[in-house]
Amino acid sequence: MLSHRFLSAACCVCVLTAACAPTPKPPASTVDHSAHEHNHAHGSSTPALVVFEDLAGELPAGQPTLVTFHLEQDGKRVEKLEPTHEKLMHLILVRDALDEFLHLHPQVSDEGQAEIELTVPEPGSYHVYVDFQPKGGQAGTARTTMKVAGDARPATELKTNAPGEVIAGELRAEIAITAGDEGKSQTITFHLKDGQTGEPVKDLEPYLGAMGHLVVIQAATKDYIHAHPEHGAAATSNVAFEVHTPASGQYVGWAQFQRGGDVMTVPFVFAVP
Repeated sequence: MLSHRFLSAACCVCVLTAACAPTPKPPASTVDHSAHEHNHAHGSSTPALVVFEDLAGELPAGQPTLVTFHLEQDGKRVEKLEPTHEKLMHLILVRDALDEFLHLHPQVSDEGQAEIELTVPEPGSYHVYVDFQPKGGQAGTARTTMKVAGDARPATELKTNAPGEVIAGELRAEIAITAGDEGKSQTITFHLKDGQTGEPVKDLEPYLGAMGHLVVIQAATKDYIHAHPEHGAAATSNVAFEVHTPASGQYVGWAQFQRGGDVMTVPFVFAVP
């Protein structure tokens, strides 16, 4: 069963956590697609890397740890950034078993150094993704991995539950999925209802400049997609995302919506034939 943890980061500049090698290997290719907006493509053929600083060994589980990091591309430090969806960086952590998810926003200096007080509750290996946009350049995603110390909970079998209904706290989501573009894209629509009354929500609020955010990970490859609904979409109980899915297999998604100032995360699993 999927679980999620959402931490809203109102803190610091980021440090590279855990067992990242001093010279990280180039990560696998990533995909970052924003529906009806811009395709987050790297401005270079070389993948951007997350480089942690001042952190030896593994990150302790369940303990707040000040972590600092910076981004590198083509062997150079990425310094000047401009906001993308209201933040200079979006830091996403996903456990290798795809059962833990964190979406955070570190503080970032003028030199591109990020800092955050990071608490990761579950031990295990994590995939780290950082969405960013160099000043005057194209938006992209940097990537690495990290370890959180302790006996990792075994991975459980992923069970497809979308299309279908997912209940996440005070939110009930009816998820519909329509394939397009010869199966290489999916339109994922969330019909949002109140978790107690079952009535369509009427109080959905913008979150980070959009009516929702969606992160999707391909289960086998760990390829990454970060999508947003159509820019300027009205606040209704229905929110749709277009997601690029180039390969068949299972995908795990985490959709985030805001009500009453609280961000709610809806985890789900879907399959692409």
